[in-house]
Amino acid sequence: MPEAARAAVVAARAAMQSRQWDTLPGYAAQAQQDHELGGYPMYWYLRQQLANPAQPVPTQDIYAFLQQNRNPYLENRLKSDWILASAKRGDFDTVRRIGTVASRTAEVDCAILQARFLGNGQVSAQQALSVFKPGDACWNMLRQLTTA
Repeated sequence: MPEAARAAVVAARAAMQSRQWDTLPGYAAQAQQDHELGGYPMYWYLRQQLANPAQPVPTQDIYAFLQQNRNPYLENRLKSDWILASAKRGDFDTVRRIGTVASRTAEVDCAILQARFLGNGQVSAQQALSVFKPGDACWNMLRQLTTA
């Protein structure tokens, strides 16, 4: 692994911690040769874009990342972040399109169940309660199920 690639990852982490989001794509390009950690700069950038409701969802950038990424952990994390951001925005078509992810949290499971319910109504109380843990996505799912 080239030292310059690892140095770009380290610099990107510092930029992420100081909220210099616009610098992350540049570091991501430099970090690509780091096969262990090189995906992190772009993941951090996309995660921040998803978390910012004032920004449109960077769908094309997400698809590009998912195609180029060699790290299954980051792919899973980004899909989870995308599911939660889409659910928060009320875009349950996208949640259904993304589908399930390999390792989920209760929040992701709740968002997926809410999307399924809004798509075809096929969610039982037992399914909802089996994944429920206090959190925004789970409370939103429960609210939706109980007002239907």
